[in-house]
Amino acid sequence: MSKSNSTDSPKLHTLKLKDLEIDISLSGRSQKEINANAKALAPSIKAVGAGDATQPGAIFMRDGKPDLVRGFTRVAACELEGVKEGHFFEVADDPASLRLEAIRSNRGAPISQFEQGRIYAAMRDGGDAAKAKPGEVVLEPMEVTKVAKEVGYTDAHVHKCIAIFESPADVRVMLEEDTVAPNAVYAAGKLAKAKKGDKIDEGKMVRILKRAIAKAKEDGKDKA
Repeated sequence: MSKSNSTDSPKLHTLKLKDLEIDISLSGRSQKEINANAKALAPSIKAVGAGDATQPGAIFMRDGKPDLVRGFTRVAACELEGVKEGHFFEVADDPASLRLEAIRSNRGAPISQFEQGRIYAAMRDGGDAAKAKPGEVVLEPMEVTKVAKEVGYTDAHVHKCIAIFESPADVRVMLEEDTVAPNAVYAAGKLAKAKKGDKIDEGKMVRILKRAIAKAKEDGKDKA
């Protein structure tokens, strides 16, 4: 399945893309964003494949299978262009580090606060041993303060991203449709509480955002 240089550290593998296990929750991108970025990258991808020796992707091995952890857009672009193999470094199957890979490797193209929230919430909550795959090390729950220290952001930033990610379903649709900015969602969530510490009134939050979207359209803006 793979060819590797045993003298190199870390190992560099040449893998068939069809053999990769892909969990986009590790990517720091939504599927919509990955697809859009892959379409833009596809015309220039044939020359380098899914990461060449100078810019490889990354995988970790679990239950004898390579799981993708870096290079999601390149792999998707390769699939569009019919490229069947790519080059990948092997990293340790450490659950906390795997979650952090997207934060560390995507600094050049910021990850949305919603997708950051997905990662931080997973680290905060830890893994579910009952749902773990064979050979998977279950991520232990982490305090938000520790998550913030690991990713190099403030506690407030991590709390904010988690709040945006945990927005009501109707608000998530607005974010997916890009009719509201994450900061507007966070502000609406605070306004939808009677006082600090209360649960969000989801109906009120949705109404606030719908009014904001309507106002943005009146002002000729793309989103609230």
